[in-house]
Amino acid sequence: MTTFLPSAVIVVLSWASFIIPNQRIPSRFTYLAVLMLALVCVIGASEVSAPRANVFTALQLWFLVCMLFLLAPAVEFGVLLLRQRRRWRRRHVTAVRQRGKYEAAAGGAAAALGGDANGAGTHSISYISQICIAKKNFFTIKAGEDPMEEFDDEFWRYDRIYLCLFPVLFFLFNIVYWLTYAV
Repeated sequence: MTTFLPSAVIVVLSWASFIIPNQRIPSRFTYLAVLMLALVCVIGASEVSAPRANVFTALQLWFLVCMLFLLAPAVEFGVLLLRQRRRWRRRHVTAVRQRGKYEAAAGGAAAALGGDANGAGTHSISYISQICIAKKNFFTIKAGEDPMEEFDDEFWRYDRIYLCLFPVLFFLFNIVYWLTYAV
């Protein structure tokens, strides 16, 4: 019990990482790293007192699964951060392309109004492009609006799923493990 109970408690504590907000990236990874180090200490203490074996033991299987349950939240968080970065980058590239189209259209409008491409004439390119962009309001951030809010909702949705899924999976593993090795 001095090895199974502490390692199970460490795995259960790792589920709290799903509650840590996604804006606190260092906090979440630090929390999981500290738990991993605690599990490594438990493994080290049990290896000293356990007899040597040339085969893969039930205790080693237990620790392997516990480590996987500790690594899985970090991998999940990393994948979500990667998805967020890709989506943010795609959104930024689209905004730059849209802005370029409106500036080109504004250049044509300035020429039609008697100006030239450098803004000489009645209205400059920057003035007309600002009007076009303001009217279309593509990808602009309004005061008090958080552009990361939609990503926060997605993070929280996945975190809730895993917060429910991980305990069920660990419980099922425990049933199979103890029925297999305790009998």
